[in-house]
Amino acid sequence: MHELRSERTRRRRAPASGTSTRTRRVAGALLLAALLGGGGSAVSAEPGNAAGGTAGSAPGNAAGNANGARRGKAASEGVSLADLTVRATSEVSAYTDDTDVHVLTPTVGATIESPTGGWSVGGRYLVDVVTAASPDIIAAASPPWTEVRHAGSIDGSYQSGDYRVGGQGSVSVEPDYRSLSAGVQGSIDFDEKNYTLLLAYAFRHDIAGRVGTPFDVFGRVMVQHALSSGLTVVINPSAVMAFNIDAMLEQGNQAKPYRYVPIFDPAVAGSVRVGASVAEVSAMRLHARPIEALPLHRERFALTGRLAYRFSGATLRVEERLYADTWGTKASTTDLRYMFDIGRRVTLWPHVRMHVQTGADFWERAYGAVRGGSGALLIPGLRTGDRELGPLQSLTGGGGMSLALGSHWSASLQVDGVFTNYTDAMYISYRRALFAALGVQAVFD
Repeated sequence: MHELRSERTRRRRAPASGTSTRTRRVAGALLLAALLGGGGSAVSAEPGNAAGGTAGSAPGNAAGNANGARRGKAASEGVSLADLTVRATSEVSAYTDDTDVHVLTPTVGATIESPTGGWSVGGRYLVDVVTAASPDIIAAASPPWTEVRHAGSIDGSYQSGDYRVGGQGSVSVEPDYRSLSAGVQGSIDFDEKNYTLLLAYAFRHDIAGRVGTPFDVFGRVMVQHALSSGLTVVINPSAVMAFNIDAMLEQGNQAKPYRYVPIFDPAVAGSVRVGASVAEVSAMRLHARPIEALPLHRERFALTGRLAYRFSGATLRVEERLYADTWGTKASTTDLRYMFDIGRRVTLWPHVRMHVQTGADFWERAYGAVRGGSGALLIPGLRTGDRELGPLQSLTGGGGMSLALGSHWSASLQVDGVFTNYTDAMYISYRRALFAALGVQAVFD
């Protein structure tokens, strides 16, 4: 099961000939940063619809930096309630696919910030309700199940002049899984905010168990150290470019305690076809069905480049992400979004995303086992039934709309269809999915 979250819409200066030129530059950077902004994503081969994470992105950081230009002497006079900006958000997202996995996720959040004081604090809470009856569950002779995950996070930041620091923490709880994370980040502006450098670190501690069993009886611990650095460049009043380098170091057992891997006679393994049904696999496999076993260490690396260009009444956002890890997986993800205005209140955007990845070094569609001299089966030490660790291609297409409902309220709707082709997996050879999110935001200042 994959964690599913709603997807959010995330220069060199000309010679400083006067205040009006500089103001236009900052305004352009702020506009594009707002369109590009968002949290950084965790370092994974398939970022999917994820846009949250522990390491913030450089483009999102530019918006906060631009706010710093508005402080003036008001910062030295203290902060009153009239100086505060309050944002409240609510969103409901839904995911469904043709493997009978369905997810409903309501989310609420709030942020209070002081543009003159340079600080902000915020929090977010969500509930994931997951129902699954996929071929993997049927193959394991397990009944369909429903599970609920609760997750909350808090964050805060402070900016003084060209420097900005921030921190965040989160907790996620399921009946058989618990995750705690915390992170810090800092950024600095150069050359009248035309360049922004970001550095971030996050730590995460996960423990996976079994439903109905205490973690101290059965619990698999995994820790993660995430490092991120980024550079945002204001090219001109209409264009912003950003680069991010991310690394994640993982230690611990990531194997799913419920995932059992079918084993075959070596003479039969090669004849198991792509997309073989549960009945076919059951008829061909050996009686042994060992639990999944993965390497205990994994290092992930990603390089991301983003470009946003503001035309008259429209903005183009292009993103390319390259990924590699020590399990042998390599991936490329390209994301295109074109946002255009219809009047003063409506913005529409078509969206397309392409993802391609290779399989892990130990990936096999069908694992073979031989009998040793004593008659015992010699099962491969590394084995997985997770098709997301195999080779695949994915295409996402859809779009969204945002609507200004008045001076304080706005709403947004996003709908994406996803087609994933699994080129070397049993049970299914493709998956069709639909993701939708409806959100409302209120801003008071």
